[in-house]
Amino acid sequence: MQTPRRTTRVRLKQVLAYALYCGAAVYVLVELSFSTLYATGLISLPPTVYVIEDTGGTVQFDPISGYRLARTPSRQAQVTFGELEYIGVLRGNNQGFADRDDFGPQRNKPGCRRLAVFGDSFTAAQYLAMNWPDKLEDIAEQEGVCIELPNFAIDGGGLANWWSILTRLIAPEEYQLDGIIFAVYADDLVRDFYIAEHRGYQQHTFNYIPSWDPETWPKTLEEARPLLDHRYGNILPPDTFDQAIKGKWRPAQPPRPWRPYVALKAASLLSAIADRLKSALSVDAVSAAVLPPDDLFAPGQQRFIEEIAGYARARSIPVLVVAVPDRGPLLFNAATKRPLGETGFVRQDIIAFAERLSADFVDGSEPFVGLDQDAIRAHWLPYDTHWGQAGSDRFAAFMFDVIQEWGQTRVREDAQE
Repeated sequence: MQTPRRTTRVRLKQVLAYALYCGAAVYVLVELSFSTLYATGLISLPPTVYVIEDTGGTVQFDPISGYRLARTPSRQAQVTFGELEYIGVLRGNNQGFADRDDFGPQRNKPGCRRLAVFGDSFTAAQYLAMNWPDKLEDIAEQEGVCIELPNFAIDGGGLANWWSILTRLIAPEEYQLDGIIFAVYADDLVRDFYIAEHRGYQQHTFNYIPSWDPETWPKTLEEARPLLDHRYGNILPPDTFDQAIKGKWRPAQPPRPWRPYVALKAASLLSAIADRLKSALSVDAVSAAVLPPDDLFAPGQQRFIEEIAGYARARSIPVLVVAVPDRGPLLFNAATKRPLGETGFVRQDIIAFAERLSADFVDGSEPFVGLDQDAIRAHWLPYDTHWGQAGSDRFAAFMFDVIQEWGQTRVREDAQE
């Protein structure tokens, strides 16, 4: 005869076994359901849809800049989780760059201070109504100051494209310049030569040429086409583009293999939580994530930097390097209330880049320090890592003050010499 205690143990084991059985059965049913829905393409659609309006190929390969923008405007937009993050217009000036104004070797306005600007998507920023160089020119005009900022920024580009534009376009055509500004973000200095093309393609088609030797870069579209093996987004007719920005069109999905959808999602979520905890517990962890190895520049990079420095030195043109801020460290700083320090979370290679150019250096995170997390997010796009119009405009106002002070400092230094 079983004792009451033994009977209780038996019943507890039965309850636990039944609970485990029910839990396993529920998981199997849920897993089978969601995995089947995933395999048939009914769930887990791409969270981000990037679309470009087809107006005949606005992005066109160019052997000097990597690509040029045609004058014919082409709308571009990004929809993330069903939310329209931005809608902008791709359009080039007379030189094929993302500047609202035409420019050439000569000054547009005699006596106007002229500073060439190099950067990436944060500076070209045609996903916004106005990029920061154009906004800065407007601020200067309102303040009664004449500043011209010919914008040579390349969306997706970096050091290799900047070198090519400076040595193959600006130098041979003897552009009149009073200074050069490099707006450097994250990995810009390790980016190889970036090329892109839209003509004849249904997606934004691009690639980075994995070489620091310009002789290996394509010189014609025919040479470039076999190398254009990366695809992103969709180039759509105008009416389909209109449907896409309303959330009524999504790209067709390729066949999907069956997989344990729920289990993989759970593992991915746990991994993301673990990574977030690691970064939140250590400032060093955050810094290590953005700092490059000790060997900062490859020989090809060094050559490009030396030739950029030589160009500026030979013409006595001052150079300014500004580190474009990343939202992640700013949010971390706002959450922990820890000071960014003298250079914040700026990568060491950006600081070294400024030093090798004998350039003045500015940490572009300064105008965002002191904002709380909600305010920082309000200056960036909801999901995309790029800043929004508010962030770009705030940076433009900051850079206007920097340029004004930079000009006065250079005048004083020249007078002393």
